[in-house]
Amino acid sequence: MSARELAIPGAWEITPVLHSDSRGSFFEWFTDR
Repeated sequence: MSARELAIPGAWEITPVLHSDSRGSFFEWFTDR
């Protein structure tokens, strides 16, 4: 997951990682890394 601060103070864009396999695609919505 990546995060970047936007031009508006306190506003952030969160981009999850997309994982794909034979079942379909899944977004990583939480990680403790």
